[in-house]
Amino acid sequence: MTNFDEGELKIMKNKHNRDIELIIEVLPETQLTSATDNAIRVLLDTCFPDTFEGRSYFKQMPHGRILAWKDTALAGHMGYDLRIMRFGEQLKGVFGIIDLCVEATQRQQGIGAALLHAEISQKGCTSG
Repeated sequence: MTNFDEGELKIMKNKHNRDIELIIEVLPETQLTSATDNAIRVLLDTCFPDTFEGRSYFKQMPHGRILAWKDTALAGHMGYDLRIMRFGEQLKGVFGIIDLCVEATQRQQGIGAALLHAEISQKGCTSG
């Protein structure tokens, strides 16, 4: 289980126009607890069978995670990667999305959209 003091409470409408409450949490990879890492592994293995082999990442660890918690269960996950890419003579910061998934029984409720719209800049994740 995670500490929700840092998370942002979002109240959204589900597909039946009922309110659902989510805690959206933005965590750098270095701040994942073993319990949170385990919840991510379980969700990824459920959403992508035979892919992650018990890891919470595919080939390379992301820089951080954006998590959607419903009650005390992990309902959605999005890893993010921060990169610098060269475009001609210009260097640009790029925010990459990794392993976006929502637990099967929680889909079609806007959880994926909430992950994509998370306000990551307030957690120190900005791109140039």
